[in-house]
Amino acid sequence: MDVVWLPTNHKIATYLVEMYFNRLNFHRPIFEKGDYMRRFEGLYGTDAVSMDDVGFICSTYLILALATVSELHQPDLNPAWVTKLKEEWPRHEDLFSRALAVKPELRVTISSLQALLLLQWYLYSEVSTTPPF
Repeated sequence: MDVVWLPTNHKIATYLVEMYFNRLNFHRPIFEKGDYMRRFEGLYGTDAVSMDDVGFICSTYLILALATVSELHQPDLNPAWVTKLKEEWPRHEDLFSRALAVKPELRVTISSLQALLLLQWYLYSEVSTTPPF
């Protein structure tokens, strides 16, 4: 299996993941923060991380891309931070391209994902509308 590419600036990566959870995951909760952060730190914790969980790797690239876009479009940001982000961090398009590069290795299909999302939606609706016993 190939080795995972990660942006070298772990500090910026961690900050962006935190911003993802503070600003974006809140609206569309995809991950539980504690579990994600443990796994994310594991990516940076070894010299050569393999792509055993391609879905997580793909998600990480997308989280970093989404958080980068969010940070670059915040009107109240410190201009020095935006400059640092632009100079020392991959472009969000490059992170998105990394996600697309590993996407063929995913072990699920779009239709399977759609079915699971519909199942989750149904189960949530069922629990929400069922009166307590």
